[in-house]
Amino acid sequence: MGILAILWARFAVGYCISGGARGASDEIVQHNGVGTVEITDFFADTFGKIWTSCGNCSGNKGPREVILKGVIAKGGTVFAGANSNYGDTATIANSCGVTPSKMCQIYEGCDKSKGDCESAKLSTGFDEKTCIDGDGNTAIC
Repeated sequence: MGILAILWARFAVGYCISGGARGASDEIVQHNGVGTVEITDFFADTFGKIWTSCGNCSGNKGPREVILKGVIAKGGTVFAGANSNYGDTATIANSCGVTPSKMCQIYEGCDKSKGDCESAKLSTGFDEKTCIDGDGNTAIC
């Protein structure tokens, strides 16, 4: 599949219901616009992240929200990466395949229009503000 499968750029609300992706060396869904993306009953195999908020878009802003429910993962590392400084949230519920304490990563995003930059990873795990544990998550599917 390559680096990126789905790019959400300008939608206020987007849905990805029942589907899957395999072989994403980085993220499956890149969320560049603001608003909400809901990913439900999804299968991911061999990936870096299932969803990520843009970490260094020009004019970067938020908030962005993702709701991941019923996701089954195999061969991946992280379900979501969200920027705390833009008010992003990632809620993960009833999902499996990654150790719950490693399902979500928190970043500080930056605005590339103000100079070359990369987002900085602040922490990994549920903090209940940026990364929200919606319960029912397990490492084993």
